[in-house]
Amino acid sequence: EHFSLKKASEVDVDNLPGKEIGKVQEILNLDFSDLVTGDEEFNPETNIITFSQAWGVKGWWFDSKDFSDFSKVVIEYESEAPVVVQVVIEYVGVEDSGSTRVIGQNGKIEAELNPEYKAFVRHIYLQTSEPGTVKLKKAYIEHIDDTTPAVYELDFSGLVTGDEEFNP
Repeated sequence: EHFSLKKASEVDVDNLPGKEIGKVQEILNLDFSDLVTGDEEFNPETNIITFSQAWGVKGWWFDSKDFSDFSKVVIEYESEAPVVVQVVIEYVGVEDSGSTRVIGQNGKIEAELNPEYKAFVRHIYLQTSEPGTVKLKKAYIEHIDDTTPAVYELDFSGLVTGDEEFNP
């Protein structure tokens, strides 16, 4: 057995070698194959969205999905400079002006879900400021809770496995 999964509450974080990188409790991946809204082209083999016009739309349709257990949408991507990439989160019963809009920086977008409306998410989609391509790397919705143990990046320099030496 090379690894085991444990609930965050079962991990002895005081004795982990490494450094704390965050307090992520739960992640829900957004499947690229579910990118169905909008007229823009998506290539599932390359994970590239081709935007044929400025502010075109490509995204995930939920109708009315409860994301109360989550706090933000995270999209990691590569794009052609200087194209501006933004994510828009629409909520059921909320006018367009009440949508969450966040512009990406350095290939990443982190958009907080509106606490008042996150139980009624209708649509999450990407847009660009001009025609171009966006290659999706990761897309997920996460919940961060400061009351749970931290997530750690392990330091392999102290790795010991039986009689074998580890050479980092």
